[in-house]
Formats: sequence, structure tokens, C-alpha cells
Amino acid sequence: MIRSNVIAGVICLAFAIFVYWLAGGVPAMTATDNLGGRFFPRLIAVAMMIASIGLIVTGWIGIEISGGTAKGGAVKSADTETAPPESGPEFAETGQRYLGRFGPGELRLGGFVVVMAAYTMILPVIGYIPSSIVAFAALIAIAGERRPLRVALGAVGITALLFVLFAIVFQMSLPGPNLF
Repeated sequence: MIRSNVIAGVICLAFAIFVYWLAGGVPAMTATDNLGGRFFPRLIAVAMMIASIGLIVTGWIGIEISGGTAKGGAVKSADTETAPPESGPEFAETGQRYLGRFGPGELRLGGFVVVMAAYTMILPVIGYIPSSIVAFAALIAIAGERRPLRVALGAVGITALLFVLFAIVFQMSLPGPNLF
């Protein structure tokens, strides 16, 4: 039994159940949204419940699912954690240095959090389309893509896909610009 997976799964399952219950207080339908405000939070909560149950079952049985590491990232095992060398082929390939306890993965995660926080603040001000293109371009760049054309095409493509999904398929209203 992998105790940490079981405990994490139980905590995530409890949180998902709480989110599902909390979403029940949102109006079922509005004049502009056929699905209503509770649809998306409950959809995410159900997906999280399924993933949590999977984590609990695999932890209970003792199946360890290895996630792997990015090149140059820290290698974690059950009893050790080692940082990549300051020199050698791995360091020369990636060119990444550790900043104290924070490696490339932690810094990337921090960048994702900062971008998403900024996205939630600028979304009601400049609207869905421009803020999403900027946010997705930043996320793609943080993820490691350095070719500007691919970053731009990816950001526009993801924004368009989500626009079609939410505005056209689910008929939900998306935030428009509110500059004044």
C-alpha cells in the first residue's frame, strides 16, 4: 500500500465532493446560459472524483504510477531526492540552474500560477478573447515552446477551441470588454 497516494486521494475526493455540493447553490439556469452556472464546477468536481478514486485504488493496491521527470529536473524516488549536476551532459543540454530549493519544474509551476492569477484579473477588463490569447501564449512559452509562430498559433487555436466549446456548443456567455 502506498499510504501517501491513498491519503492524497481521500483528501482530493473530499474536496471534490465539497465543490460538487457547493456548486449546488449556484442557479440552475439563467437567461443567457442554458446549462447554468453549476454545470462547469460540477463537471470538474466529477472528473476530480474519478481521478481521486483512481489514486485511492492504485495506492491501496500498491501500484505506483511513475510520472517521469523533465530533462534536468530533480529525480524523486521513495527515499531519495537528487538535483542534477551543475556540470555534465544533462546540465549542458538544458542550461538550467537551480535557484535554491526551486528547480525548473517548481519555477514553471510558479509561472503558471502567476499567469492564471493575472488572467483572472484582466479577463473582466479586456474580455475573453484578448485576455485568453495573451494568457495562453504566456502559458505555452512557460511550458517551453520558443518559436513565436507556434506560440501564437497555439494561443489563438486554444482560444478559438474554447470559444466554440463554451459560447457555441454550451451557449454560455463569455466576458466581454469592460474598459470604462
